[in-house]
Amino acid sequence: MSAGTLTIPLPPFTTIADLATYLSKRPANTAATASTVVLNVSDLEREANRSGSLGFVLYNNSTKYVYLDLSGSTITEIPYQAFCYARYSQSQGTQYNGCTSLTGITIPNSITSIGDGVFYGCKSFTNVTFTTGSNISSANFGNDVFPEGSNGSGGNTLKTAYNTGKAGTYTREAYGSTWTKQN
Repeated sequence: MSAGTLTIPLPPFTTIADLATYLSKRPANTAATASTVVLNVSDLEREANRSGSLGFVLYNNSTKYVYLDLSGSTITEIPYQAFCYARYSQSQGTQYNGCTSLTGITIPNSITSIGDGVFYGCKSFTNVTFTTGSNISSANFGNDVFPEGSNGSGGNTLKTAYNTGKAGTYTREAYGSTWTKQN
């Protein structure tokens, strides 16, 4: 905290709609000044394209960078492409865009399944924490879940690192391809 700056912690949001309202009123920021948002929900929408889903809300607030803390949530899965927003145009076909304003996430130990491509295209995503007691089996840990490389396309280096180290914080350099366990 710098001199003259007061940071007031936000109360946890209990609905995605409340988070959407909060983000719509926030000024634009950068990945370096991302707000930590605590979201305590019991379900994540399966379709990021659906209006009101978490993926839709984050995609449509692409200048409001956030680190998402789900540690108080009771969700058991992060479904297939939950944060990957797809658009279709006749001339270009399906184009997948991640929530470019999502910088990281804390995943609660209640999660037992992560679907394929969950964070595909989330270019600013550089930090993920699996809470103590986290134990997602390899069979329930999807492919291409976490972004790697400059375009944020999915890869499996974090899946491999997690299967070795389990709970802890993993980071990658901005646009990097390698995830490293920090603790």
